[in-house]
Amino acid sequence: MVGELRVDDTRLLMVIEALKGDSPDQQEAAIQELEKEHPGIGDRARALLALELKEAAEIAKKVKNSGAKIGVAAKIEVEAEPKQGKWRKVGSAWFKNEGNGWRRHLGPLPKELPNSSVGVPQLKVVEQAKPEEAEPEKEEEPKKAAAAEEPKEASGRAVVPVLEPGGAEWNEAIAVMNKQHAIIENVGGKAVIASWEPATYDPDKLVIVFQNKESFLLRYSNRFIWLELFDGKGSRVRMGLGQWWLSHRDRQQYRGVLFKPGAPGVVNECLNLWRGWGVEAIPGDWGLIREHICEVLAGGNKAFGDYVLWWIAWAVQHPDRHAEAALVLIGLKGVGKGTLVRCLRRIFGAHAFQV
Repeated sequence: MVGELRVDDTRLLMVIEALKGDSPDQQEAAIQELEKEHPGIGDRARALLALELKEAAEIAKKVKNSGAKIGVAAKIEVEAEPKQGKWRKVGSAWFKNEGNGWRRHLGPLPKELPNSSVGVPQLKVVEQAKPEEAEPEKEEEPKKAAAAEEPKEASGRAVVPVLEPGGAEWNEAIAVMNKQHAIIENVGGKAVIASWEPATYDPDKLVIVFQNKESFLLRYSNRFIWLELFDGKGSRVRMGLGQWWLSHRDRQQYRGVLFKPGAPGVVNECLNLWRGWGVEAIPGDWGLIREHICEVLAGGNKAFGDYVLWWIAWAVQHPDRHAEAALVLIGLKGVGKGTLVRCLRRIFGAHAFQV
C-alpha cells in the first residue's frame, strides 16, 4: 500500500505509446502540452519517443526482410472527437471514465468541456490483434498508484480512507508510522515531529531526532495512499503519506518530553526518552575490570582508583543527572582507556556513545 512510485514515468509511457503513430508536429505539440503540467518532463518525453520510434523502425525492417508476421499488431487512428464518457475535475486535473475506471486525461480537453482549447487530437488503439495464448491472471491493482496532483477538498465533500476488508492494511500503515514518529506539542515552545532513527555511530541503536513539518513532508513526498472522495461516485485521489499521517486522528502525540529512568514510557502524557539499560543487572565477578581500573588506569594509586569507581557508581545510580566533574583519562595509546569506555557504553546502552 505504501511505497515509492514515479507518477510521471507511468503516465509518460502511456503518452509515448499513443504518440508513436502521429506526425512529428503533432508529437511536439502534445509534448509541449505535457510540459505545461509537468515542467521539465519534455526532454525525457522526446528522448523516450525517439527511442521507441527507433526500435519500432528496426523491428519493421527485420520483419520486412524476413517476411515474418508480427505477433501483436495495433491499428492507430486519429480521433478528432473524444468517446462519450464521464468527466470530472480534481483541482486543475481532468479525469475521464470510459467504463474501465477513472484515468488522468493528458492533452487538450474536448470542446464540450469548459476551459478547453483546440490542440493536438488524442490517439487511441481501436483494434488490436494478439497471438493466441492463455490470458495471464489479472494483476491486483497496485496499492501505490498515484494521480497527478494532491487532492483538494471540495465544498460539501468529505475525504475518507478507502478501507480494505477488515482495515488490516490501513491499521498496519498507521501502526508503522506511529512506531517511528510522534507529534510533540511543546519542545522549546514549538510543536515538532519526533522520529526514532538509527544512530550514525551505531546503526543498531535508535536515537530521537526532531523535524519540522516541512522536512517531514519532504521526507515522505514520494509515498502515497489512496483516498476516496465521498461524493457517491467513487472518485479516488491520492494523498502523500506524511500529510495523511499528520491529519490522522490516531497519530501518536504527546504534550512534551522528559527523561525519567525507571518510569513508564509515557508520564502525564509526556514521552519518556529513557530507553532502558543496555545490560541486565545480575550478580557476578567483576574483579578483572576492577583490577584494570585500579592498577592500570589509576597506576596503582588507591585514591585515584577509588575516585574512578565512585564516579562510575554515582553515574549508574543517577543516570538522569550530570556529574559535577568530568572524568578525563590521559595516557599512551593502547594502555586500556577505551576498554573502560566500552564497558560503560554497554551498561548505558542507547544513552551512551564513544567519540
